[in-house]
Amino acid sequence: MDGITETPLPNKWKAPTVTYDGTTDPDEFISIYTNQVGLYSTDDVVLCKSFSVALRGSALEWFMSLPPYTIDSFTTLTTTFTTQFDTSRRHDLTTIALLNLRQEEGEPLRVFIDRFGAIAMKIKDLIPNLILMYMMTSLRPGPFADELAMRPPLSMQELRKRAAMFIRVEDMRRYQSNAQTPLARTDIRRPNKEPPPARTEPSYGAETCEVLQLCPLECAPISHTGRSPAGRTHPPTQKVPKST
Repeated sequence: MDGITETPLPNKWKAPTVTYDGTTDPDEFISIYTNQVGLYSTDDVVLCKSFSVALRGSALEWFMSLPPYTIDSFTTLTTTFTTQFDTSRRHDLTTIALLNLRQEEGEPLRVFIDRFGAIAMKIKDLIPNLILMYMMTSLRPGPFADELAMRPPLSMQELRKRAAMFIRVEDMRRYQSNAQTPLARTDIRRPNKEPPPARTEPSYGAETCEVLQLCPLECAPISHTGRSPAGRTHPPTQKVPKST
């Protein structure tokens, strides 16, 4: 396009903050670049003239190596640019990624919804009805899956709203379960103590047993020395002489 270099930039024009070095998705860069420059001008001349300001590294080297007068419009520039860096394009996922997606055992609903949404965002032209169908088939059996089966959502907004309710309930139950778990008790080992000596019953001789049998209520046990356990002295037992 004749006169690109001679055309002045708009007043209060600021260079775009986005940069490209040839290693990321060129389509994403073009979208961000046109949005930033479009705040000041949508003229093809301005878009072409300020394009090189956002380039770095191998991308800038490629632009500077273009033959003169090969760019006649911004459409030509973007087509040539994306063709050059086609290998850096981000390959979009297909619906097969959602078809094979399953909620793992023990995976919280919040984590699964985030994972499901991140994959769905990478699929171009995904029909909302397909998203709802894939969501219902990828959930593990549970209250939320039962809810969707009984009352299928009519839109993605309704699906997110109902999922948020079940996520809050799940988070509350998890918090209550953690709060009610007793703290682990530490095993404190105490020094071993010797058990107290066992009490021993006094032994009685044959003579003492004869006395105990004669007066079990009035007499205390008497040892061989004639002393009771309480320290009282009893007269020795007299032997009856045998008749001849």
